[in-house]
Amino acid sequence: MTAHNGRVELALEENGLITIRDTARREPAGIADTARLEAEGGDIVIGVDEPDLVPSAVLDDLSRAREWLAPVYGERVGTAIDELAGGPRLRTVTVEAECGPLAAPLVRLAFGRWMHRWWQAPGRRELPALDVPLLEIELGALAWHLQPCFGGVTEAAELLRPHVRVLGDLVRSARENAVGAAGETAAEVLYDALRSAVDSVDDAAPGFADLEHLIEEIDAQESRIRAEASQGHEVIAALLGSEALTAMAADALPPLGSTRYLGEPAPAAPPATVAAGDDTADWLQLDPRVLDARENNVTWSVTARGSEWELRARVPAAVTLHPPDAPRIWVRAYAPDHPLPLPVAVWALDYRDGFFEGITRLTTLATPHTLTIDVYTESQVCPPRLGDERRNLPDERFAIDRRLIGRVADAVVHPNATTGLSYKRPFLAELAAYAAVVGRY
Repeated sequence: MTAHNGRVELALEENGLITIRDTARREPAGIADTARLEAEGGDIVIGVDEPDLVPSAVLDDLSRAREWLAPVYGERVGTAIDELAGGPRLRTVTVEAECGPLAAPLVRLAFGRWMHRWWQAPGRRELPALDVPLLEIELGALAWHLQPCFGGVTEAAELLRPHVRVLGDLVRSARENAVGAAGETAAEVLYDALRSAVDSVDDAAPGFADLEHLIEEIDAQESRIRAEASQGHEVIAALLGSEALTAMAADALPPLGSTRYLGEPAPAAPPATVAAGDDTADWLQLDPRVLDARENNVTWSVTARGSEWELRARVPAAVTLHPPDAPRIWVRAYAPDHPLPLPVAVWALDYRDGFFEGITRLTTLATPHTLTIDVYTESQVCPPRLGDERRNLPDERFAIDRRLIGRVADAVVHPNATTGLSYKRPFLAELAAYAAVVGRY
């Protein structure tokens, strides 16, 4: 079976939704096993462990989705969906999909979006920091090529606009310094992003005029870079500079959720401390790269203040977080032995000197040492996992890290795995991450 071709099941649901699913696709085990894109008229879903299969989709507005159905899934699928929508409810048909020219860049964009969401470094063992601007620049160029899926250039503009100033410098550096196959690919990708930005970003954006002038300069010269071969990591190190490639080393993973009880050795705790402990933030409930992502990153303490108790929580911010961009972090505290699974306290943490921290009053509990602390950002909040379910968190994070680390390791072996817009070709940010790993030693 050719990549992104296969037999798909089309179903018209009772609620009017139309679903597209490769018959060979397995059900995902968790949220982090899929990459989702919000397209015109529906959502497109890629299985990160099965990216060669036909993308899945859920269509809620067929009239808006028609523009990209055939370019993604092929004419047969597009025709079959039209017939399905015009027939009786609750029908299912199976069709051979011969995916069109938008399928491969769509899968690549979804895969890049997945990395953008789940690459939580710094703070994780082995995995270096992600060069977020570099990844967003490449994703913006992909979104520009996928305009039918997004109804125009808005998606591309949102990704590229924050990086207009740096994009010109990256293109110039690539053309002047990059050598070898990986360097040539980097120059092409960045030049593609340059043209995408000029076409999609508002011309009032700071630095836009410089991009227009740069395109004029490049168009007057040869469009491709010819240079001597070089090792992939040396090319990217020269291209991006050592500061952008600095890796953040993390400590080995300690046990999850250790707790100190009153009377046990805790020399750092003040005399008024009733209980103290630590917990691990759930990545599913946090924006990426906001908190230091190591285990046991949330510390808490209960302090007696006369007849009242105060509950304090503290969690380190990611070292790459810029204070003006710090989101509001919220905390829910649960007492596992409480008869109802409801939080005993909910409060917000403020950013201060590299930490999010805050205090709230706590209703007197019989056993405060059993608290579970759950942190989240409002955009990602979901029901907390408590008790035994919480012990699965390290395994889930480990599985995500292994996927990312595996791609970083493959980046130097196959810096140009394909010549097209395949998910297999390393993103420039992955090549930069590899260079950061090499630079440690």
